[in-house]
Amino acid sequence: IGRELVHLRDPIDIDYLYDNYYGEKENVALCYVAPTHRDRGQRETFAFCNFIEKEFGVKILYHPFTQPYDHSKRMPFPEFINYINRSSFCINFDKWYGVGQCGLHCASLGTIHIGGTSDSNLELFPETSVNDPKKLKNVFEDLYFNMDNRINYIQKVFQQINSKYSLSVIKQRIKEL
Repeated sequence: IGRELVHLRDPIDIDYLYDNYYGEKENVALCYVAPTHRDRGQRETFAFCNFIEKEFGVKILYHPFTQPYDHSKRMPFPEFINYINRSSFCINFDKWYGVGQCGLHCASLGTIHIGGTSDSNLELFPETSVNDPKKLKNVFEDLYFNMDNRINYIQKVFQQINSKYSLSVIKQRIKEL
């Protein structure tokens, strides 16, 4: 078609999420499964959550969802964000490639996203954006038990999301086009 293809990241209002939802974290892992389609890594997500619960004594937080998906029973956005915010980790072995809203919400709120292969996960959480439980076991163990490493990782991810996905960065990118 004679035009250059331009990729724009999905912007997120980091300040809004941080100012309105950020709060104390519990040392728990949210078991997040995408309810909208089958075979998006739900089985693998549950298996990894069961493993870290038994292996490391991690408390797992489960959000309510319906299967098959029923749009009328969707969790309201504030409730969903509160699940992410109160958790130190979000386990989500989603197999689909896409933008990855969950990873963006996690990065904005200081929650470490484990698993998943979406664009935002690959860019913001490169050490944990794989769906291989053997590889993730050691990374998770280090981040769960070593608080200094956890804090450093969260700070690195927060700097990345602000420099790549914030509203002001995306607005400037649009102006440059």
